[in-house]
Amino acid sequence: DWIEFEEIADLEERAKSQFFEKVHEEVVQKTQEAAKEREFQSVKAAADVVHE
Repeated sequence: DWIEFEEIADLEERAKSQFFEKVHEEVVQKTQEAAKEREFQSVKAAADVVHE
């Protein structure tokens, strides 16, 4: 009986781990996409152009 309990517990822990890994991957992907969008919104200033 104890061996069966351990196997079930391992499967439950593995399922939880996979869920959190998937959520983490989605968060990382969204963060990277947001960073790319911000990169394109900025414009470099030229050193020889000065507006007063």
